[in-house]
Amino acid sequence: MGDFNGDGNQDIILQHADGNIAVWFLTGGSNLLMASLTDPSSPGSADWRLVGVTDLNGDGKPDLLFQNSVDGKVAVWFMNGSRLVTSSLLSPSQPGGTWRMMAPR
Repeated sequence: MGDFNGDGNQDIILQHADGNIAVWFLTGGSNLLMASLTDPSSPGSADWRLVGVTDLNGDGKPDLLFQNSVDGKVAVWFMNGSRLVTSSLLSPSQPGGTWRMMAPR
């Protein structure tokens, strides 16, 4: 969850099994305003799984955190709304061993 359109309401981010990523823009907490694919719509491979949403660069906008299910590498998409600004592997890019990122419960 994150406010991807800056309207003060939390929006929901979803990832399809094929890797595509969409945002459900909400109003009033639970009313769907519209749905949209991110730009780009996919991290390039279904091996990259969305594992978190947070503001990693301090610009006040939610960013997307991914982990590769094959090699464990971790990457971030720095976002402006639902549009990718830039992407980067984290440094170091792998937590090592069989560690996996988990969303808070």
